[in-house]
Amino acid sequence: MTISVFSDYVCPWCYIALRKIDRTLAHIPMGRCPEIIWRAFQLDPDAGQIPGPTVEQAMRTWYPDTAQANARMSRIRSAGRKEGLVLRLDLARPVNTRDAHCLAKLARHLGLASPLNEAVFRAYHLEGSNIADPEVLVRIAQSVGIDPRLTELFLRSGEGVGEVEDDQKTARTQGVKGVPTLVRDGAQGPSAPISTNQTDEALAQALQDHATNLR
Repeated sequence: MTISVFSDYVCPWCYIALRKIDRTLAHIPMGRCPEIIWRAFQLDPDAGQIPGPTVEQAMRTWYPDTAQANARMSRIRSAGRKEGLVLRLDLARPVNTRDAHCLAKLARHLGLASPLNEAVFRAYHLEGSNIADPEVLVRIAQSVGIDPRLTELFLRSGEGVGEVEDDQKTARTQGVKGVPTLVRDGAQGPSAPISTNQTDEALAQALQDHATNLR
């Protein structure tokens, strides 16, 4: 049995979810953990490759009320700190994430999905890197052991785009409208999305349910 996690690299809650999921899985006995498959979801498929305003600046535009904007950012930063993350909303600048998702497909085929996900999230949310820049993606991939030449060829070829588009079609079919979202595959009846910004207890229960089914 598997759990699909729909996420986007520019979403801070998705990085927080990755850390929460890893921490929760560490407490499930070996052999009873569901397979976790990270699937692509683009919050803004029309975003460009050139970074715009920072997340912090954008938040202040989305929420003209200063107190509300500050409260939203404080909530994100606080949730990040609980997972050992110092999220740099003042550095992260939203960009198109299609190529980053494509790179994740290559990493999965190479058995490097987990370290690649962490590396991309870290580069964007902690370092303010432009993850739409092919050169940046090559460096990120190299940091987890992927040959730079392979990454360059892969990104130029457009391989992985089909898989990314398939993920987004699946998201629509499953009723996923935002991220991060878990979808329990193989469950009896309709598969229900579970938001991973719920409490730790809710996330643990969702994963433990799978552990029970695998006994």
